Amino acid sequence: RWAKVPAAKINDTLWAKTEKVAIDTSLLADAFSVDDDDKPKTRKALARPPPKHKVVSLLDQRRAQNVAIILTARRVSVQAIVSAILTLNVDIVDAEYAEALCNVLPTPEEVRVVEAMADQIETLGPPERFFYMVSRIPRVPSRMKMWVYTQRFDEDARVLKQNCRSMIHAIHVLSTCRELVFVLQTILAMGNFLNSSNATYGKAS
Repeated sequence: RWAKVPAAKINDTLWAKTEKVAIDTSLLADAFSVDDDDKPKTRKALARPPPKHKVVSLLDQRRAQNVAIILTARRVSVQAIVSAILTLNVDIVDAEYAEALCNVLPTPEEVRVVEAMADQIETLGPPERFFYMVSRIPRVPSRMKMWVYTQRFDEDARVLKQNCRSMIHAIHVLSTCRELVFVLQTILAMGNFLNSSNATYGKAS
């Protein structure tokens, strides 16, 4: 945008020697004019968000909230989570996350509810869309439980083996401990004496 310079400031400059020149303004208008459709939008128009589709919720509010918390734990889309379950992708759904998902799998009644909206699946909230998509996987509850078991098998076997070794060692220590044998012998002798028919002490109860 031009800024007008006061005449007093152009004295002794090259602009003081210039004269007016006749130009064809129509050529300039054709070359540099902007159609209304091509004009840049105002800042207010650019800031206006596009209209959002109304999200349909079919679940109880608390149930939907609990499912949504689990779904957002991995910061990936519902489609990515369902695909990971289908392909057993441990990079997205590890044992811990798979166990959490097991706790929010849809019930048969919830599956029937979301299936009734199959033709409007895009309008549903993330929990409902997860229920619909995961219900398409055959035997998904058994699949998830087996997946958790498989992922944790090595660690569970290691812990069990360590516990067995500790128990065997404890049995060996106790069975070869002379002090323990002496303590047990003493307890037995005391018990036999107190439970004898001695008239002085009677039978211990």
